[in-house]
Amino acid sequence: SVANTQRSIAFYTALDLHVGATSLNIGVEQQQLDNVQDADVEVTALQFATGATPHVELLCYRGNYDRSVAWAQPDDIAATRLVCKAETPESIAAICQRFPGHVIKQEDATALLRDPDGHLIEIEANA
Repeated sequence: SVANTQRSIAFYTALDLHVGATSLNIGVEQQQLDNVQDADVEVTALQFATGATPHVELLCYRGNYDRSVAWAQPDDIAATRLVCKAETPESIAAICQRFPGHVIKQEDATALLRDPDGHLIEIEANA
């Protein structure tokens, strides 16, 4: 989930994802899916240029929800990450230059970043 859809779209489109479908999910069905009372969720699907699956789905819960969370450390057993491929190590270096405040670790052919909401993104160069 994300705190601000537009901020997250700006981040992910800079990583070359594109907005696919969007919807606003409210009502009993969404409440049952999430076990969240009065769920009102802005859903945004982000796709890679190829349109291939999987895609990234942003869920932004609208309303007064406690959004304070502790970010998992990269080596935490509970930490998950989105793994993406880059064409070359130089592509990874360019990405890291665009997001200096989001880079956790950068090596020759890999980088680990955090998105604006703390989700981990690992980028690896194609072999």
